[in-house]
Amino acid sequence: MPKLTLIELCFWLYVAQNVVSGDLYHEVGGELVLTPDKSTVPNSITSILWKHEKYKVAEWDKDFGGLDIYGAFKERTTLDQNTGELRISGLMTTDSGVYSVEFNSKLLDKTYKLSVIKAVPKPTITSSCNPDKTSCTLTCEGDTTDAEPVTYSWKVGEGAWEVLDKQLIFSKSNTGKSNSGYNYICKLKNAVSGEVSEPVGEVFGSEYPYHEVGGELVLTPDKSTVPDSITSILWKHGKYKVAEWDKDFGGLDIYGAFKERTTLDQNTGELRISGLMTTDSGVYSVEFNSKLLDKTYKLSVIKAVPKPTITSSCNPDKTSCTLTCEGDTTDAEPVTYSWKVGEGAWEVLDKQLIFSKSNTGKSNSGYNYICKLKNAVSGEVSEPVGEVFGSEYPYHEVGGELVLTPDKSTVPDSITSILWKHGKYKVAEWDKDFGGLDIYAAFKERTTLDQNTGELRISGLMKTDSGVYSVEFNSKLLDKTYKLSVIKAVPKPTITSSCNPDKTSCTLTCEGDTTDAEPVTYSWKVGEGAWEVLDKQLIFSKSNTGKSNSGYNYICKLKNAVSGEVSEPVEEVFGSEYPYHEVGGELVLTPDKSTVPDSITSILWKHGKYKVAEWDKDFGGLDIYAAFKGRTTLDQNTGELRISGLMKTDSGVYSVEFNSKLLDKTYKLSVIKAVPKPTITSSCNPDKTSCTLTCEGDTTDAEPVTYSWKVGEGAWEVLDKQLIFSKSNTGKSNSGYNYICKLKNAVSGEVSEPVGEVFGSEYPYHEVGGELVLTPDKSTVPDSITSILWKHGKYKVAEWDKDFSGLDIYGAFKERTTLDQNTGELRISGLMTTDSGVYSVEFNSKLLDKTYKLSVIKAVPKPTITSSCNPDKTSCTLTCEGDTTDAEPVTYSWKVGEGAWEVLDKQLIFSKSNTGKSNSGYNYICKLKNAVSGEVSEPVGEVFGSEGNHEEELGVGKGEADKAAEKT
Repeated sequence: MPKLTLIELCFWLYVAQNVVSGDLYHEVGGELVLTPDKSTVPNSITSILWKHEKYKVAEWDKDFGGLDIYGAFKERTTLDQNTGELRISGLMTTDSGVYSVEFNSKLLDKTYKLSVIKAVPKPTITSSCNPDKTSCTLTCEGDTTDAEPVTYSWKVGEGAWEVLDKQLIFSKSNTGKSNSGYNYICKLKNAVSGEVSEPVGEVFGSEYPYHEVGGELVLTPDKSTVPDSITSILWKHGKYKVAEWDKDFGGLDIYGAFKERTTLDQNTGELRISGLMTTDSGVYSVEFNSKLLDKTYKLSVIKAVPKPTITSSCNPDKTSCTLTCEGDTTDAEPVTYSWKVGEGAWEVLDKQLIFSKSNTGKSNSGYNYICKLKNAVSGEVSEPVGEVFGSEYPYHEVGGELVLTPDKSTVPDSITSILWKHGKYKVAEWDKDFGGLDIYAAFKERTTLDQNTGELRISGLMKTDSGVYSVEFNSKLLDKTYKLSVIKAVPKPTITSSCNPDKTSCTLTCEGDTTDAEPVTYSWKVGEGAWEVLDKQLIFSKSNTGKSNSGYNYICKLKNAVSGEVSEPVEEVFGSEYPYHEVGGELVLTPDKSTVPDSITSILWKHGKYKVAEWDKDFGGLDIYAAFKGRTTLDQNTGELRISGLMKTDSGVYSVEFNSKLLDKTYKLSVIKAVPKPTITSSCNPDKTSCTLTCEGDTTDAEPVTYSWKVGEGAWEVLDKQLIFSKSNTGKSNSGYNYICKLKNAVSGEVSEPVGEVFGSEYPYHEVGGELVLTPDKSTVPDSITSILWKHGKYKVAEWDKDFSGLDIYGAFKERTTLDQNTGELRISGLMTTDSGVYSVEFNSKLLDKTYKLSVIKAVPKPTITSSCNPDKTSCTLTCEGDTTDAEPVTYSWKVGEGAWEVLDKQLIFSKSNTGKSNSGYNYICKLKNAVSGEVSEPVGEVFGSEGNHEEELGVGKGEADKAAEKT
């Protein structure tokens, strides 16, 4: 090979230094600045062209136009026309490659090689050991897709960092690499970033590092350390005894909180602890024959992680967003957070994921973001989240308002036309030259359009408004679209419970109809603990300490993007099999057979501190005490107590003693009344655009109660006592009888009569003989009235025509109807039941939209009470009598003694055991009511009290009896 001359050598050195730059590494999402060498830039630049491989990036020509940016580089690339400097932001992996530049159509020698790579994730260390725990392999885990080339470094104890392989293999003989404490750390690094793992220690020290709350721990000593003849075993938790057995000095003792959940195998020394608690964490040691073994067992008891949810927050211009993987990790640490974007692999990252629109590969189309929460005992994955950048208006509530405001920079200076679309259908259209504003279809009367800014405002949002909205200015479609999901607010949830037969495990369910309200999350709060995002059901057992069942300790929360509701608290999940019974019902308390002695010599039941029933085999028979007399029995063989005719005062705690020994178990009882049949009352604002329905019913002595509503054909929803809605609540139709409410407690449930036409008429009920005034809305009356026609159904009532005659009144309306020719007001007096129906009006032969529904009913009569009783006078029925022909619909209410009025049935049935319904004096009164009137009966008393006084037996009050005597 010929030798290089000095000139040739200098030339190749120049090429090496100036023609190809060194490799450039930049991070995904970062910025690249390529600045040509000044010496290569001509004094007078007339054109510049940058290329990425063979494809154009940016081009400028002084003579033939402005600046063009090409392909994927649009909107993130700038070019300095004086220096040729190229600046690219939001770098993507597809930007990798070789860049070149031409000045005045001349290609420069120097090129720029770029590699765009992702930052490395925070690594985690996983370990695997051989069966005898003498050799272990630590692996530095982390998804390095699109982040290569990377290096792995390790730091052991206080030693220096060493660049090694991904795996670190060592054995117990590797002295200097201590396994005490957290001593192993790994580092993952590439040209643009570096991340360090959490430390890991105790690699050899414990086979039992983590167990789950409620789980089971089995500690089995090494056979080689167990003596052939075992005479004593002692397990300790720290310095405190757990279990102790001594062959010579007694049996087995289990200590402290370990009682009833710990066993010890006296042959092998194996210790088994169930129902693990966080307080069980610590170091366990064992002694055989009073000799302490070298090996100890370190335990950490942690909770399972909850199912996480993803929350998002973005900067004002929606170019950068932060997703947070939320979940209460109290008592569940240490945890790791992993993210999966699109079809990519899982990456162990931080709790928060920060990205921008330039992070391609992290697509925001569809549900692409998922997070995973993981600890040593469990792992949970969130629901997917998508459209992070795609819409500023993802969720709105049914009945709410939407405002879509186009970006000012996209609005032309001179607007001549605007068209908004919902999918392919028109919403609003305005054209300066060819007419005014048109609002289309279901958007009419609830949509406005600002012709200066293009802002669209839609009120009374409906489920069917969901979808994608687009806008055109001057017949040009803008790029930006707006995705909307209209969902209902979540209802107030209720908690229901179901337990296994022996009441050791229960499931609580957070109930609530989420139709049209999805997606929703369920959270639980136990005692004073923090809220946890969990499943709809919460399953636990008596061993779940920290989840106390004393007091009101269980609450659930139902939440979606537009609302959140919290349930009433629930308590005593395990504490009582007899929480609620109905007034007048029967209670049977049966002691557990295993607690009843074989030979019973005495039984004593108490209600609080007071005796209920007492039996003693040696000193007498059976005694029933005080208010329990005449309605209580006691089975002397089983101890079963039976109380009938339950009263409110029977509520409280019951306990039992056998042979003068008090049993541990107690029985809590709440005696409540059945709920009454509810009625619905309504009140509306003056312009009848919003109404409140109230589910009425006297719940005195019937609490706690829940209120549920059913609208149209929809499902029942547990809501508040009041239901507030407006005409824009389209899913809550007001046509026909569509609103029903349910009143419910632990012992009963009642459903109201349906109510409808809430908005449909301001004149629903009028009394026979009364007057009706129908006044059309002023805004619907033309300025110049030439004719008016009122109709009752299809028949004319009143007609006036300015040009062809005077006023005509028709049919049965003659002589009792007037018409105001200036306002259109119709006045009908002496109303008859045949006037009921729908009225409509026409002005200038044009029919108005609004109609008026009328029901003419009679006033209710004053009711009388009649009574009938069974032969032995232990049960009676009172009937509220009154002719309600042409007066329906009516309601019946009853008042007993000094109690409150209750809306009930026409008949009131009761027995002598209904102690809250006293029969002394004149205590029973009934009320008859409809929409136009109400009447109250004379009082009736002594229903059971007298067989000889015929006035009272017949249900005639004293006032009525006096009148009857006067007539005689």
